[in-house]
This record gives sequence, structure tokens and C-alpha cells, in this order.
Amino acid sequence: MSSCAPLLLLADTRGDWKSFTLQFAGDVNVWLGLIVAIFAGLLAYFYYRRETATRHSALRWLLPTLRGVVVFVVLLMLTGPVVRSQRQIDKRSRVLVFVDASASMGRPDNAMPAGRKLLIAQRLGWLTEGTIDPAWHEASANLAGALQETAQEQLDLSDMSSVHLALRRFVTGAEKAVTSIEAAPTGDDAVTPRVRQEILDAVRDEVLGPAERLANQTRFKDSLVAQLDLRVIALRSAAAKWQQRLDEAFETYASTVAARDDRAVTAALRRFDQATRWQRAAAALLEGDDGFVPRLAEQHRVELWALSGGGASDDPSSKTGGAQPIWSADDRFDIPLQLTPESPAGPKSDLAEGMQARIGDRGDGDERIKVVLLTDGQHNAGGSPVQAARVLGAQGVRVHTVGLGDSRPPRDLAITATRLPQTVYAADRVEATVVLTDTMPAGRPFLLKVEADGKLMWEKRLVTNAAGQREVNVDFPIQSLVDQAVRQGDGDIEVLSLPLSMKVSIDPLVGEAEQENNEAEMRTLAVRQKRKVLLLDGRPRWETRYIRNLLERDKQWQVTDRIAPLGGTHRDGWLSDGAPARFPPSEADLFSYDLVIVGEVPRQMLTIEQQQWLTRFVTHRGGGLWFIDGRRGKLRQYDDLPLGGLFPVQWLSTRGVRPASIALTATGQRLGELKLSRAAGDTSNTNLWANLPAPHRVEDVKALPGAEVLVEARDGNVRVPALVMRRQGAGRVLYAGFDDSWRWRYEVADKYHEPYWKQVSRWMMETPFSVRDRFVSLGTEKITYEVGEAVWVRARLRDAFGRPVDNATAEAVMLRDGEEIAAIPLSVDRQAAGLFTGKTDQLPPGRYDVRMRVTGRDDADLKATTSFVVVGHQTGELGVLHCNEPLLRQVADASGGRYVREEDAESLLNHLAPKGDDTIEEREVALAQSYWLFVPLIVLLSVEWFVRKRAGLL
Repeated sequence: MSSCAPLLLLADTRGDWKSFTLQFAGDVNVWLGLIVAIFAGLLAYFYYRRETATRHSALRWLLPTLRGVVVFVVLLMLTGPVVRSQRQIDKRSRVLVFVDASASMGRPDNAMPAGRKLLIAQRLGWLTEGTIDPAWHEASANLAGALQETAQEQLDLSDMSSVHLALRRFVTGAEKAVTSIEAAPTGDDAVTPRVRQEILDAVRDEVLGPAERLANQTRFKDSLVAQLDLRVIALRSAAAKWQQRLDEAFETYASTVAARDDRAVTAALRRFDQATRWQRAAAALLEGDDGFVPRLAEQHRVELWALSGGGASDDPSSKTGGAQPIWSADDRFDIPLQLTPESPAGPKSDLAEGMQARIGDRGDGDERIKVVLLTDGQHNAGGSPVQAARVLGAQGVRVHTVGLGDSRPPRDLAITATRLPQTVYAADRVEATVVLTDTMPAGRPFLLKVEADGKLMWEKRLVTNAAGQREVNVDFPIQSLVDQAVRQGDGDIEVLSLPLSMKVSIDPLVGEAEQENNEAEMRTLAVRQKRKVLLLDGRPRWETRYIRNLLERDKQWQVTDRIAPLGGTHRDGWLSDGAPARFPPSEADLFSYDLVIVGEVPRQMLTIEQQQWLTRFVTHRGGGLWFIDGRRGKLRQYDDLPLGGLFPVQWLSTRGVRPASIALTATGQRLGELKLSRAAGDTSNTNLWANLPAPHRVEDVKALPGAEVLVEARDGNVRVPALVMRRQGAGRVLYAGFDDSWRWRYEVADKYHEPYWKQVSRWMMETPFSVRDRFVSLGTEKITYEVGEAVWVRARLRDAFGRPVDNATAEAVMLRDGEEIAAIPLSVDRQAAGLFTGKTDQLPPGRYDVRMRVTGRDDADLKATTSFVVVGHQTGELGVLHCNEPLLRQVADASGGRYVREEDAESLLNHLAPKGDDTIEEREVALAQSYWLFVPLIVLLSVEWFVRKRAGLL
């Protein structure tokens, strides 16, 4: 292709295309084509001149000229003229800056080392540049950067080329550290020259030298180094040791600067102590032209977001996972001078959802995104930020983290969490655990106490131990509290369960960093009614005996057992402890139970009417029914009877399966009632189930449609449902294909057997109502709700004769401080006799009372009232006050980003700098195929035709 120099260098008149260049890409050489075109044009001119030679007007030369120009242009097209234009496409990456806006960011860091304080103050412009020499600190930061280059998340030991590159970067960081140490300040009252030389020699010998040798050994891919992983670990260990020593040297030097009688230094330290993490973040990001955001905006498209920790669904921030916009480069207003909100007050810290939600909204898959996260690392809600960063890293999004705050825990004593059962039997004792964060000096006495309604329930004198997190077991009776509340209530209202609220507190200690975290509230539901279980079996099996003994030992349970005599019929009756006994004589008596456990009961032992009672017990009463199958095959005999319609399984054969193990299904893993392990994480519980003694036999069945398999038996590739649940009307039916869970007691007693039976039994039962009067039973699903949760209200209506009412219009009336604030319509559950349910909208924090309003019924007759509490998110936000550096390092490493402390945030600008982000796009237009040629030719020919016609030459 031949070309001419640029013919035009135009301003951007059409879009942003510019630098137009005319080039020739035809088969005919441009010079030959030009000569031929000129010759042909002149030939056409003189040829047509003969027609106008006799004219004395301008037509004599105009018409031949027009024809000659047309011929010239047409023949010139043989050279393939092309107009090439270029434009610069803005490919700047988008940088999303997230600032943690949770409550812990509103704390100052008075106890931070003086060196970091002065360095941060100098970086923020609160202290004259040069007041403190950062050389020691820079040496430490360079070693920290070298360590990040060989982080486990980023280093692939199977790829020698990547290992070599990482080690070369490590060497570069170590070399910079050595250079900084050489320039570091010394003095008689700080680090002496001799000490500096010792540190310098050690870093060269123990870090830089081994790193260079290891990097040289990994230069070639085929040069596989033996025990490479161990050598990298040793190198990192030496670097970490000397990084800590450099931090100590910097602090020694900085303490001498802080001790000087310098008003500027004193003022800077005072200002730092008064500033919160949020205020320091605002100053670093926005103050002046040197602010982080203005400097980023020069080279990137920047978005600034506040991570508020989530919110209610009607909160706009909930659509972006709790991320609230502060400023964007796409906005039409200048960068703000302050962060919003003015002060952080997020009730929880969620460092994952906001990032994922915002980045997930990007529609352009080719857009390059980088993330900077400023936080103290106190993540206490939502999914794992490390996993979120790993996912983002796989998408090419690097997350750089900036740690704000002191990495050392301040001196504090805090109540981090409380753990207690949701329900407690009123005659029992509350057994709770109070989790404390104890970073106070050891040996300081303090008083931990529990109060309810102003009454001291429990107290214990303890001593601080500076051990970090510790747990204290709390144990006290609640019967007196329950009795007092019942006595003070209305005699026409039967209290079935009573919500109890208790305050846990610590007397403040002198020198605590925070006293707002010295109190917490814990709540539980005191159940006054025993859980009633009817146990039916066709013979006294081991399984049945252990279940009865297990539940009878607990005062919360009332067990009635009915055992059929061997080979017995209905006429033979039932036995209990060997003595004659009766099946519940009426449907109402059966409905007084919460759970019925049915073993291998012969079909002749249950009449058709009793089977119908059991069916309605599940579908209408909302009771739980638990079938325990066995090798004698008694349950499958009910297939053609009313009870058979309740089974969630179908039998395939009579041979059964002898499994090698049992395992939770995915559905079973999500069910908290099947959690037998108290260890953290779902994996431990899944492994526990897999290691339980396998049943000797599991019946060969398949789950019916609508049923959920919770546990399955496995033998090689064979998998058989072992525990299956299906909802039937208002209740649940559970089928167990084995009858030897008692074997789980081997060498561990009731460790696993007891929680299995009690937890699953409670889950099977209908949630108990809280109160009832003559006409209504009333309750809520829980007694404590977090902000954003809907509150489910349940009520069962009866007429004056105790019969269920289904044809009423009912609503739940919500009261706060005695004032009606809402009326929630309730809908009837046609599957359950007289049961009405409904849910509230989201409610603000506070205590609420609930009562019923029913059309056609006087409000004075409906006396039952229950209560619940809506609380803010219980995250222990202020229970941990220091910067969680290990978590922030993991987040950065997982995505391939970098972690820096707040005083080094400026160093991220180099890592975020654009590298060839802008690209040049070219466009070629062939004139022979464009309107740029076609239109002028038509115009010329049209003008010639028009002139000829006017002149009479046509």
C-alpha cells in the first residue's frame, strides 16, 4: 500500500475521529494511475471542446471541464484511494473505592504507637513534611510488599516461571528495604549507627542473599529446585522476623521525635487522638488536591461508596448490598469535601456483599475494574470476604485493602455475644454462655451479673486475664420470674409460654477503651407446658426403650407409651410397663399431644377411626408424626388404609439394605435440627454423620413426590433414603427407615443420640402458642426479631363450645407503648382447623404487643395478648476494636491485590496506575465505495446535463 503524508489533521468534527490520512490500496500504482487519469481527463476536455468551440460564453470551457473532471476522478479510482482515520478510545479502568461505614469506624485510636500516629499525621498534612523521617518505616513496608509477592494465595509452586517472577519481585522489595535502611536516621537517643549496621547486614545476609540465590535457581523451568516450598517458607519467615525488627526500630526513633518539646508535634498527636477512623479516611481520600480520590480521578473513572453493612429491603442501599453511593466520576458535581454519612453508624460490618453487588451490576464484561477497600476489617455479617475476593480475582478484579486503626487490641472488656436456648422449660434453669473480649491487664477484678425486671438473677466475681476472647457459663433458675409474671397477669388468660428478657452487664473498669460494649441483652421463651409425646410400638424394641427413657428424664417432656402385645390384636388392647393401657379414647384426647411416634404397630391394632384421628392430628391439628420402620415390615401393611396416605415413601422390596455409612443430604445439611456437632462449621457436622455407626438395616424405599430426603444410607453406589420428611396439611410426617439409632450411644452415651431425638422432635411439633383465653390461642414464631425481618403471627380461634372457627374475618392488632400502630389481616389455613396466620411489614426496633380483633366478637372477650421484640442486628460490632490485619491480608491475597496500612495508602497509586489502558482505533473508507465519491460525480454530471439542456445542446 502506498500512502501520502497526512493530508488533514482536523479537529474532532464527527465524534472523536481525527488524524485523517489518504492512502492508495488499488492494483494500479498511484503515480501511473495519476498520469493516466490526467491524460484521459485532458483528452476528454479537448474532445468535448469541439462541440462548444463556436460558443463565445463561459460554456465554451465550462462543459468540457466538467466532463474532463468526471473522467479524471473515475480513472483515478483504479488506484484504490482510501481515507484512514484514527481515534483514541478511553479505556481507563474503573476504580471502585469502598469505605467501611460501620460503627467501629467511629472509634479513635488513642493507643496506636506514636510512630504510626506521627506518620499518618504527616501523610494527612497535619504535620509539616520532614518532621519525621519515614526511612525505617519504608524499609519495613518494602519487606511487607516482598512478602505479599510470595503469599500462598498467589504462588503456584508447580509453575516455575511464575515462581521465578515472584521471587524476582521479592528481591526487588528486599533491595528497596536495604536502600531505605542505609538512609534511615540514627542517634544516641534512638537507633545507634552500630545497631543500624547490624540490621542492614542481617537483612542482606538472611533475606536479600537467599532470595537472590533462590531466584537464580528458579530461572529456568527445567531447573526444578528440591524442597522449593520449604525454602520459600524459610525465606518468608526470615523476612517477617526482620520486618518486625524494622517496625521496632522505627518506633524507637519515632518515640524520640514524639518526646521532643515541639508544639507542632504535640498538636498533631492531639488532633490524631481526637480523630476517628472515619475522619482520617475522609481526610486521606478527599482533602486537597493530594487526596487519594482526586489523584485517582486524574487517571481513572472513580466511584466512591460507603459500606453501611446492609439495611432493610426498602432502603435503597439494600439493592447494592448495603453500599451507598457517595460520588462518581459520572456525576456532574465536583468531588465532595466530606464523606457521607457524617459519622459511621452501621450496625454491622459486611465487607463482602456490597462489593459483590456493585461489581456484579457491571454490564460491560470487558470493563476493567479495580477495588480499593478502606476498613478496620471487623467483618461480622454476611458471607466470607475472602471467598468474595477469590471470586472477584478469578474475574480479573483485584481487591486492594487499606487497614485503618491499630492492629493491637486496645485495653478493653466487652460482652461480645450471648448464647442460650430459644426456649427453656419454666421449671428448669437457664444455661447460657456469655462471650467476653478481655484485653485488659491481667489481675483486675470485675463483676459480671444478670438481671431481669430489676432483680439480680446471677452474679460472679471474675478477674481479667488478657487472654482475648473467653467464655463464662451462666446458670440460674427462672421459675420465680415466671410465677411472678403469671400472678400479675389476667386470670382469664392462660400463659403457655412467657418471653423473658435479661440484661447482662459488667461494671466498668478504669482505663477501658469503650464502655458501650459492657452491656447486652439476652432473651428466651419460658415454656410452661410440657411437650407431650405419644409413643406407639408393636413390641418393646431397643429403639423405643431408649427414646422413652431419654425423654422421661427431661422434665420438659411428658411421654405416654403404648406397646402392643406380641401378635396382639385391637381386642387385646395396649400395654404400658406391662400393664393394660388404652389408646387415647377420643380425637380430642389425641389432639392434646404434640408428637406421635409410631413404630412397627400391626395394622389390626389401630382401628379405621383411630387412623383417621391420626390423619387429622397431622393435617388439622398441626401435630408431628414420626414413623420408625423395622425388619418385620408392619408399616407397609397400612398402604391401603387411611394411615397409608401419610407415608412420605413407597416400599420397593422386602430385602432391605445393609449400608456401609449414612450421610446428610444437601437438604439435611441445611437443617439446623440435624446439627449434632457443636464444633464450628457445617463440615464437622457432615463428617460426624458420616462417621456415626451405620444401621444394620435400612428399608428399601423411595421418596414420594413432595418429600424431602434428609439422610441417606450408602453402600458403594447404592443410596437409599433413610430419613424422609413431607408436609401434610398443617403438620409434618417423618419416616425413619432404620430402628437402631441407639447404637450412636456407643462409648459416648447421649452425646449424639439425645440432640438427634430432642431437636428433631421439637422441629416436628407445631410451634406452641404463647397465650390463650376462652376464644383464641395466640403466638408469634419467635420472641426476638432483627430489623428487616417479618413477624409471623399465628392464632387459633374457637367458639363458645371450644369448636374451631374457620369462617371469621380476623386481624392481629400491633401495639407499641399502648398505642395501636397497625392491624395485620390474617388468612385462614384451610388445612388446619381454626388456624389463622399473617405477617407484618418490617418494624423498627422496639417492644410490641399483639392482640386479636375478630368480626362478630366483642374485643373484651379476646383477652389474650403476647409480645415480641425487634432489635438491631446483633453483631458485636463494638466487641472487637482493633484492625483485623490478617483478614485484610487474606482478602488482598485471594484476589491478587495488595494490603497496606493507612499510612501507606498512597503507595497504591503506583499499583493502580494505568498501563496502556488507552487504545487507538482505526477506520478505513474506500472512496470508490463511498458517498464521498458517488455524490460529487452525480452532482457534476447533473450540472453538465442541466447546462447543456439550457444551452440547447441536448
